[in-house]
Amino acid sequence: MNSTALSIDAAVVLSVAAGLRLGPRALKRIAAPRRDGWTVRPEVGLAVVVGAVYLNQLVCAAYVVRVHGGDASFVARHLPPGWFDQPVGSPLVRALAERLPEPRVFGPSVLRVQAFLELPFVLFAYGTVLRRLSPALYRAVCGSGPLVWATALSYTAVFSVVEWALRNPWTVQDVLIRAVSAAVTAPLVLARARRDRGPSTGPGRAGCCTSPSRCGRSAGW
Repeated sequence: MNSTALSIDAAVVLSVAAGLRLGPRALKRIAAPRRDGWTVRPEVGLAVVVGAVYLNQLVCAAYVVRVHGGDASFVARHLPPGWFDQPVGSPLVRALAERLPEPRVFGPSVLRVQAFLELPFVLFAYGTVLRRLSPALYRAVCGSGPLVWATALSYTAVFSVVEWALRNPWTVQDVLIRAVSAAVTAPLVLARARRDRGPSTGPGRAGCCTSPSRCGRSAGW
């Protein structure tokens, strides 16, 4: 087993241990829903991130067309086959490429922007599922500083290990960007969850779990 696999396995074990240690504590401190201010649901954050990923993909492909003549080998040669296939023949990409002002400015769309967006995608997706199960459970878990920071650091560590295993000219920048992403995303997730005004009881959208205490009793905790 190589060092990359060992590092990822270690991160998984530590993450599970942290979850088992911190999870029950978070569930004991269920915050009541806020009555003031306004709520931004995790679905909104997820939609924004997905839109940003899609837009960056278009810009990246347009950059490859405009600056590199549609040849992505300057990146693809550093990655496994198929990892950097670009839709350079798409009419939409071609049209965008013709209109890019100062196209070299969009160089960070190659690998760098994705490095920032992957963590918020994961955390907002998790928060979206959790809130649909139970708004109270969402507030308890995504409003817990230790849990959210442990999750952010765990994912960032694994992403960075994979980055290092696929070393390329952008690796150091990507690892630093991932660290910045964790520093920005974790406080954002915490702030949104703590300001959530969803009900303490009553079925979530999925109709699965009405409250964390009931979930715990049904699971035998």
